[in-house]
Amino acid sequence: MSKTSKVATIAVGVLIIGPALLVWQGLTGFSATLNIFEHLSLSAPTTTLHVGESTLLAVQRKRGLFLYRKLERPDATTYLTVSESELLVEPDGEVTV
Repeated sequence: MSKTSKVATIAVGVLIIGPALLVWQGLTGFSATLNIFEHLSLSAPTTTLHVGESTLLAVQRKRGLFLYRKLERPDATTYLTVSESELLVEPDGEVTV
């Protein structure tokens, strides 16, 4: 294989993979690619809390790229915060500001 054909092959690969990656990012959000290798997913019904409000966190274990399953022992999950004077996290995952 000559040097020119190698360069052409790489260029074609970039031209195919580049737009496919942009479509992937557009459909899934730019943070989705960053989260591929994380093993846990944390979500809440609301992401904004005012003083005195609470919400319940949901933690799921990733099984694959887009597959999740419930934790086998959710009671064994430990929640931590950097400032308990501002954010209180209960053992069951309830967060209060």
